[in-house]
Amino acid sequence: PQAIQMLKAGKHVICEKPMASNYALAQQMFACAEENNVVLFEAFMSPYTPNFQVLKESLPSIAPLRHATISYCQYSSRYQKYLNGENPNTFNPAFSN
Repeated sequence: PQAIQMLKAGKHVICEKPMASNYALAQQMFACAEENNVVLFEAFMSPYTPNFQVLKESLPSIAPLRHATISYCQYSSRYQKYLNGENPNTFNPAFSN
């Protein structure tokens, strides 16, 4: 995978989630990061960013919260390329993305 190539080159790596297609590959990636003394982590939305804090502070004013499902979706141009018959890295099994 591309991440391992970068880790071996001594680069710190931030992976988009999911960072690996399986547990064994994730273990291999973390071992490679440790061997090369670099940082590897998965990107995710932090609950400590200002937008999450506004939500947390606003919840008591709307009523007792019993359940919430919140999602954000964005159409990817890479998916359209895949539908058009191209094979971007995102959907290429050789890159295990």
